[in-house]
Amino acid sequence: MEMKLRTRICLGFIFFLLAACSSKTEPSQELLLVEQFKSIFNKGEVGGQINPRKVITRSMIDASNVPLILIEVLNGDQIATLSAFPGSTLNEVWLSADGRTVTTQNGMLIATRGMNYDLMSADVGAASYSLEKIIAGNREPHHLRLFKYLAADNRDKIIEYSCVFSKEKQETIFIFEKPYKTLRVSEDCESGGLQFKNTYWVEKNGMIRKSQQWHGHNIGLILIERVI
Repeated sequence: MEMKLRTRICLGFIFFLLAACSSKTEPSQELLLVEQFKSIFNKGEVGGQINPRKVITRSMIDASNVPLILIEVLNGDQIATLSAFPGSTLNEVWLSADGRTVTTQNGMLIATRGMNYDLMSADVGAASYSLEKIIAGNREPHHLRLFKYLAADNRDKIIEYSCVFSKEKQETIFIFEKPYKTLRVSEDCESGGLQFKNTYWVEKNGMIRKSQQWHGHNIGLILIERVI
């Protein structure tokens, strides 16, 4: 069931990319690509798990201008590509083919919908401000983060963390074969006996190109890569 869901998510994105590229691709070539991808995913439903990194190519990405992220649950086997929600929103809403969403604010995770144990909301205003400061060379004191979840009794469960950023090093990362020069920054957070560490790879223009961010104790860290 889960494997078929992941297959539909990946397949949905493939056709989404093909539609975006249609003006740059000859009709006969486009139909051939569609048939090839049908063959790949039909095999995947019978056999092993589909990994977008092994199916989506850099040439397909370069032919599209559709904003796109890749997410992966690091302590599980969930991986999918999500495209930007069509229409204007206050935050960055990323939509999967089956309607699940991940919401970010300046690249920082603030909510999910459709996942088990959803993150209802997160206040990242102070974190975003502190990240900008430390990148500029000004070490900031501890900042607060608030995470809100839905408890079993349908009441809000809010967890407050005290966090601090640390610069690590300049690092070139590769996303679908394309190199990006980034600064790696870590964020250590603590609340009583609870601890987690976020890691961000930030480009010179301030874009968080890649990150490992805390979702919650049930899901753990989520890898987010900004593909387009």
